[in-house]
Amino acid sequence: MDERALITSLSSEVALETLNDIRSGTILSIIDAYDRRVPRAVFLDIVTHSLPLYDWIGSLEMVNRIAALYTRQKVSEPALAEAAAEFSNRADSARRHLLGRMKAVVACAPSDATLH
Repeated sequence: MDERALITSLSSEVALETLNDIRSGTILSIIDAYDRRVPRAVFLDIVTHSLPLYDWIGSLEMVNRIAALYTRQKVSEPALAEAAAEFSNRADSARRHLLGRMKAVVACAPSDATLH
């Protein structure tokens, strides 16, 4: 992993043109911390700050997209309802996938208290 690129992406100020870099940095932070086998408390700190940041970046993108559509008068209640239904379906699909993975994890006996 290119950790310099990770640090560069997270060093960017939040702006429309840097959102993708910051989003990538949040996920790469979790992966890098996992790969480096940092202590559990450090890993949890990274995860509990990365996931909300990832979510806020997505929310910011969504607000900006809606604002752009609004200024072009291309927003309608049916279009918003359709978009909400699509996001709901995607979220439920991801939730079901995560649930299946976590059921498998919980079914395994913990061998020790390490991160991995």
